[in-house]
Amino acid sequence: MFTGIIESIGKLKQKTRESRNMNLVIRPEAGDFLKDIRKGASIAVNGVCLTVTSSSRSEFSAFVSTETSQVTNLNDAQPGDYLNLERSLKLNSRLDGHLVSGHIDHTALVAQIYKMNRDYRLNLRLPPGFLKYIVPKGSLAVNGISLTIVRKVSDILYFVIIPETYQNTNIPYLKPGERVNIEIDMIAKYVWNFVKNR
Repeated sequence: MFTGIIESIGKLKQKTRESRNMNLVIRPEAGDFLKDIRKGASIAVNGVCLTVTSSSRSEFSAFVSTETSQVTNLNDAQPGDYLNLERSLKLNSRLDGHLVSGHIDHTALVAQIYKMNRDYRLNLRLPPGFLKYIVPKGSLAVNGISLTIVRKVSDILYFVIIPETYQNTNIPYLKPGERVNIEIDMIAKYVWNFVKNR
């Protein structure tokens, strides 16, 4: 489990393919990010829960399965790209964002991103099948970042990005038309499933 509070961005150092699977080598920018990380640990990479296959003090490797590469934007990532990183949640930790599983539901498209006064605005075009889970002021994990939905108009979701989030995630590198990973709030999915099956 994760919180959607990004601890570091990391540069994708190497990406290799084995059939339809991938291996990633990532170098976190935060110097102490890998301090307690061992083989088998879970790290959210752009919101995707990946298992560490090897690590050193400066970088780690992770395996990406065919299923994961097909439903996430890790398939688009190229060496030199910046990825959001978060270590798994400890049971005695503060929950500053919202409960994030690291299981990506789909990708959304960046419609617009721009600065307004001191903060930033991000607009995403969501696939139609997921709009039923969205409520204004609800939570959505976008590339692993816990964001609050300001409003929904048709298939566009509107977000306000505070400077702290903008400066410490890979949001500055996003461009219109780019895919971002989305994870629907798990409580919304459970409630919808419960109501649907009554």
